[in-house]
Amino acid sequence: MMVATDDGAMLESVTVSEARNFGRLFDQTVRSDRPVRIVRWKRDAAVLSSQALLTRLLERFTFHVNVIPEETGGFTLWVRELEVGAHGATLRDARQALLGSVRSYVRHYFMRWDMYRHVSETEAQLPYVMRLSLADDDKELGRILFGAAPRTEAESKAESG
Repeated sequence: MMVATDDGAMLESVTVSEARNFGRLFDQTVRSDRPVRIVRWKRDAAVLSSQALLTRLLERFTFHVNVIPEETGGFTLWVRELEVGAHGATLRDARQALLGSVRSYVRHYFMRWDMYRHVSETEAQLPYVMRLSLADDDKELGRILFGAAPRTEAESKAESG
């Protein structure tokens, strides 16, 4: 049976003064992939984490994109978790439009942070928005939203051999 030896922080902590050598702290955090708590006056705290760790923590927040064929032609795509959609004449066009709409929404979410963090519907979106915000480009954003990129016919033939 484990017995607690103290009631202090369980995560490695440094003071803001110690964190002034930020380059060293940054390198240590990224290389070890271990988060560090930065504390000011024993009451305010922030956590420094590698992007890789944060990405892994957020992987379980997956997206469901509904594809809605329109009677007049074209497609509407709807991301349930964000309540964001886009339309395109083709499925490919709709996907590209959705990537733009999602990028725009994520930027807007952070620009309006003070409001969104107090509204229960948008507050619940935070882990999804955070996950998307870590995407470096549209290829990665598409992988997060739509899953693995569809294989080309040549790739399928080569695999089946």
